[in-house]
Amino acid sequence: MNNNKTLLIVVGCSFIEGAGIKTTIKNHFRELVVNGIGHTLQKKLKYDTLYNIGIGNSGIDGQLDVFTKALDVQKIREEFTRVTLFLLNTYPTRYNKYINRVMNTIKIDEYNKIESIKKNQEVDNIYYDAIRDQAKFINTFNFIANSNDWDFIWTNVDEIDSDQEGIVNCIDKRIPSNFDGLNIIPYEYLSKKYWLASDNHPNENGYRWIGERIYKWIIENRPELENGRLHRLDKHEIYTIGDPLTSPRLTKLS
Repeated sequence: MNNNKTLLIVVGCSFIEGAGIKTTIKNHFRELVVNGIGHTLQKKLKYDTLYNIGIGNSGIDGQLDVFTKALDVQKIREEFTRVTLFLLNTYPTRYNKYINRVMNTIKIDEYNKIESIKKNQEVDNIYYDAIRDQAKFINTFNFIANSNDWDFIWTNVDEIDSDQEGIVNCIDKRIPSNFDGLNIIPYEYLSKKYWLASDNHPNENGYRWIGERIYKWIIENRPELENGRLHRLDKHEIYTIGDPLTSPRLTKLS
């Protein structure tokens, strides 16, 4: 075991994948990751290795599926003495379902058209029931981290109407018993146009802003997650998911 080696695992949807960042065809995956949230946090928190598990257009249930398939927990246990898991939770408006062996995204509006759900679902509860579904999976990530002595933090990308509570505040207020000991990162959705790409994802500057905001929260609330020692940035290792649907494997970026 290398007693000095640290690992940061970031999990999420297209925001962790880096959608919206301009890339070249030759270095597409590398440019997405090195300009994204995960690498920003890796550099600022001084972690040796980054596992970037970003799955565009996915729900949190699909992310958990790929996460468990991609990780070799025994290898992590042998190679790293410190691990932090960061989850950027997806909008509570979509789920994943396998159809003909391929994971597909199902929007909540489609999901609620299932006859047994449609017949019983009260309209006023639709959003909060979706959040309760999210809570199941956030709790599972938290359980996996705790079982392996990893640190765990999370925040959310909110895509909601202005008259609804954001998921972070909603979970904290409405079902806090599910989240004893969980550390919540306050998050504001990007609104300034110069931070947005043409597809409404953040651009490179937007992702850097998100990463720096999360880092600021960590330093103010969980400063022990930053590694105090100095080390060379050119020694950073980065692993990413190539095609999570056909081969959920972590590949080292050159």
